[in-house]
Amino acid sequence: MPLVVIVNGGSASASEIVSGAIQDHDRGLIVGEQSFGKGLVQTVSGLSENTGLALTTARLLHAEWAAHSARLQDTSLYDYLYNHKNPPPTEVKLTDSGRQVTGGGGITPDVPGVQTEN
Repeated sequence: MPLVVIVNGGSASASEIVSGAIQDHDRGLIVGEQSFGKGLVQTVSGLSENTGLALTTARLLHAEWAAHSARLQDTSLYDYLYNHKNPPPTEVKLTDSGRQVTGGGGITPDVPGVQTEN
């Protein structure tokens, strides 16, 4: 059955894991805009006074984040959340069937330019 996944700059975490796996293994078409580029799985535990602790519990091993994760080490949480901008994709990787995809932060759609709302 054909599968199409729509992503945009607000797509992060689990949606990037799923869309990245679909793209890597040529199981469907990714459409839209470059995703957020988080590449991490976090578990949030509630604390007192409406606060929480976000603990990174997994890191996505997808071609798109090889360089992106290293850049985040010197970034403040505020800048990461509010001033986050993905660089233009520069890394070229191959899917299971040998198709070229570009990466470097976030999922780069197979069909770019489809405007979506965050």
